[in-house]
Amino acid sequence: MSEPTLTMGYAEFCSETGYFLGYGRDAISSPVKWTSDQQTAIDNVVQGGVRRFYNPPAIGKEPPYRWSFMEPVTTLTTVANTADYALPEAFAGIRGELTFAPADAWWIAVALVDENQIRALRQQPTGLTGHPRAAAVQWYSTAGSSPQLAKLLLYPTPNAVYTLSYRYQCKQNALTVAAPYPLGGQPHVETILASILAVAEERMNDVRGMRWESFMERLTASVEFDKARLNPEVYGYCGDPG
Repeated sequence: MSEPTLTMGYAEFCSETGYFLGYGRDAISSPVKWTSDQQTAIDNVVQGGVRRFYNPPAIGKEPPYRWSFMEPVTTLTTVANTADYALPEAFAGIRGELTFAPADAWWIAVALVDENQIRALRQQPTGLTGHPRAAAVQWYSTAGSSPQLAKLLLYPTPNAVYTLSYRYQCKQNALTVAAPYPLGGQPHVETILASILAVAEERMNDVRGMRWESFMERLTASVEFDKARLNPEVYGYCGDPG
């Protein structure tokens, strides 16, 4: 599937960054005009700008915004008599409750609770199994030589195969020639570019200037666009029940 022609990807971001830094525009192809050091500097700025867009600063007194497109829905299939499940490497946190598939014929969602509550429930000498009612995320410790991973703790222990759906915050990889497109797509590319150029301005001049202001303006527009996509157009029947 191809991206719309008005979108921007890694090569375009690098080209605009190279021009801003005074290295001239170029394409990420062979032969490349930029020196190795220039390419490294450009890539560092691009990745820094994308990271800032994915994890944006607060706007005014509002808390930092969390993008809807960074919270996909996935599924987990339980195994009978197994209570703990490894979560995806890209996992960064669960949003909301976990729900069962219609085929599971169970209408009560699995509540997300604190990890210590699951440990407290499990110390009870009941050996309870059945449809899970509560879940918690537990992070593995790491010395930094490998990424920190997490697992999902369920209570009670599933007594059968169930399909649980959940929405999660996901970590992202760097943009590359092979994977050039940032999350959010075409509606946000100008905001991403503004973020990249704001990072370039800071690293060149050690100051937040016009590019930072431009980024914050674009960020406000992108946040409003994302919020509008989340607002339902139909709220259901609101008439007089009498």
